[in-house]
Amino acid sequence: MDENTTLEKVSKKSKFLWLYIIIIVIILVLIVLFVFVKTNKDSINNSLEDDLIDLNIDSNLLEDENIVSPEDLNIIEIIEIENPENCGTNLNCFKQYAAECKSGSRFLFTDVITTENKSFTRTTEYTINGIEYIYCKVNLSLYDINIEIIGENDFNESMVSKEDIGTEGTCYFETPQSLLDYLDKKDTNTFNGSVDCFYLDDNSTVCSSTGDMVNNSCEGDYFMLEYE
Repeated sequence: MDENTTLEKVSKKSKFLWLYIIIIVIILVLIVLFVFVKTNKDSINNSLEDDLIDLNIDSNLLEDENIVSPEDLNIIEIIEIENPENCGTNLNCFKQYAAECKSGSRFLFTDVITTENKSFTRTTEYTINGIEYIYCKVNLSLYDINIEIIGENDFNESMVSKEDIGTEGTCYFETPQSLLDYLDKKDTNTFNGSVDCFYLDDNSTVCSSTGDMVNNSCEGDYFMLEYE
């Protein structure tokens, strides 16, 4: 075997050796990269789970498709309250709305009318209709009526009965403060005044106000009810 043949064989072996070395190096690099990525991934997952534990959140919930997203947590359900200005029998509640003559505000007020032979317990529903021109417009409706006979020999039927429930009238208070003054005097039983309406021959009506109502005007069948 000559020298050239020997050199060629050595050269070929050397080439294959370098090729093997390169392949081994590539494999080692890939293994190192895989181990590095796997280690970092485990570290991130462990850190996330630790954070979730600190927040008292079960990491299993992250796989639940039905979990509420953070955006959904900001949604507040709005419940519409029917007639929020309906104060029932709470006078202080109604006075807050009356101070600004807020339309739609409602209130139930019960007073007692005493005559010689009867006692009338009357409940009236007040409903504010808002400002009209410069007046605070308020609707009055007979909500309930109870009659007690107090005379010994008087058994005549009253001019007012349960059939009159729903009878309405309207008052125009000079200012919201006039309405507040009216309510306070009604509540403390210091109201001194009246509104009287009656029919004329042509079936038109005329009303007159006295005392604490003299600066306010009212009209309607509510003020035609006769308590006798």
